[in-house]
Amino acid sequence: MQLTSLLSTCVLRRLTTGKIARFIACAALLNVLPTHAQTTLHPQNQTHTSAALTNTPCIDDSNAVDVFGAQCYSLTVAENPQAANGRNLDLHITRLPALQETQKPPLFFIAGGPGQASSDLLAVFRHEFSGLLVDHDFVFVDQRGTGHSAPLNCDTDLLPLAALSPDALEAKAIENLKACITETTATTKADFRYYTTPYAVADLHQVRQALGYDSIFLWGGSYGTRVVLDYLRRHGDTVAGAILDGIAPIAIQLPTFAERDGSRALAAVFQRCESAPQCRAAFPDLSARWQQHLQKLSDAPTAVELKHARTQEAHTVYVNEQVVSAWVRLIMYSRNIVPILPLALDRATQGDYSLLFSVYSVGLDSMAEGISELMQTAVLCAEDARYSQLYPTQVDDAGHLLRLPTRNGFDKSCALFPASTLTTEYFAPVKSDVPSLLLSGQLDPVTPPSWGDEAGQTLSRSQHVIVNNGHHIVSRLGCVPAIIERFVAAPNAVEKLDTGCVENIAPPHFFIDAAGPTMQKTLDAAGAAHD
Repeated sequence: MQLTSLLSTCVLRRLTTGKIARFIACAALLNVLPTHAQTTLHPQNQTHTSAALTNTPCIDDSNAVDVFGAQCYSLTVAENPQAANGRNLDLHITRLPALQETQKPPLFFIAGGPGQASSDLLAVFRHEFSGLLVDHDFVFVDQRGTGHSAPLNCDTDLLPLAALSPDALEAKAIENLKACITETTATTKADFRYYTTPYAVADLHQVRQALGYDSIFLWGGSYGTRVVLDYLRRHGDTVAGAILDGIAPIAIQLPTFAERDGSRALAAVFQRCESAPQCRAAFPDLSARWQQHLQKLSDAPTAVELKHARTQEAHTVYVNEQVVSAWVRLIMYSRNIVPILPLALDRATQGDYSLLFSVYSVGLDSMAEGISELMQTAVLCAEDARYSQLYPTQVDDAGHLLRLPTRNGFDKSCALFPASTLTTEYFAPVKSDVPSLLLSGQLDPVTPPSWGDEAGQTLSRSQHVIVNNGHHIVSRLGCVPAIIERFVAAPNAVEKLDTGCVENIAPPHFFIDAAGPTMQKTLDAAGAAHD
């Protein structure tokens, strides 16, 4: 992935963490679903299909069967719907049939990124939402330009570039992007103008029709919520209800608010550390020391040798305030990794970046895997960059706890792509009366609750649920799957939906050293007994 796109503009941390997480999720399913299950499909799903819809094998990138019981299809669509004899794309569709005969609307799952394939979510959601799968089909459509739907990929390894200064890194990233664009257009003849959200929405509408569904539920995560919102605008009469997790409306105009929103999340982490006696004692005045260290790195950048946590390969890494800020922002996507953050930042302020880099490098592997970089940049340039041109916004950076790269690299990347053809109507807030459940994590560094509040102002039948101890994407956290199940059962009662259980989702404890908080208490007790 191009560095400026990844560090400054990427929306969604992958819900899976690569093949290991997929394996774990699939293994867990063996205890949930019978391996001999035979499903009876909704009758209309069998009779109202398009001639262009064909059966295809359900395989993953290693040509192994992806998920047992899945049905896979290919639907041919025009890259440019206005060009009758133009290039065609084959959309990859995966359906998990309900476990019993049903007349209920299916759930369509829309991934984020932009650039993530929805089929990557399949194993996780089959497990987490197994209750819904009893009488609802699940449908995953790889958005055009992603996954197995004519992907627009670049194969770029970022870590060998880590020793470069910001200016040199930006120049190298632009050089790599140019080469990738040249190769892709030569081999595929892809026209990047036709990979934006409205074309993806038109594809979803065709898939719905081809599969014979009169009405559907939509789930979208992060950038996927933008797809859901535009679908509500254009085809709301076909939607029974919408679930939007980590809301990213077009007004988010990445990367304009990335530093502000990331700083807000880091401030909350510092505040929670300060409120926890063990964390406060172990890392006193951490926020102030971190800000002082950022200034030190701004004045005197350094180069250090650091090892990748997984490969143990050593890399010379250029470190300044922007580099470490980008590391921290990426780490904060994950609720499971943030407990290590105070310890890593404390060590960083003392010049030891090994732990911070280790956590970041693992997260980078997870995020980069499965993201179609050219599709991502094409969407962000046509939509977010265009929004910023139409509605310029100045963000006050006073007091920010992160100092991310400027948007110069992003704008230079966008200069390599065709000018946006989207009309101003696309950039208007989406107005809809479709029942909608909005979900946000209070500690989300990229799509904080404020964006959900903004989107909800024009969704007249909605409830916004904020998980106080949640980060980016909360659908799988605590009681949230049960809330989603109740919403799907009675979407018209969304305003009255009882969501109080999210207050019982406790925060994970901070690590105060390598032993972790719980282990440290055990060791202290054992030591006292021995004494």
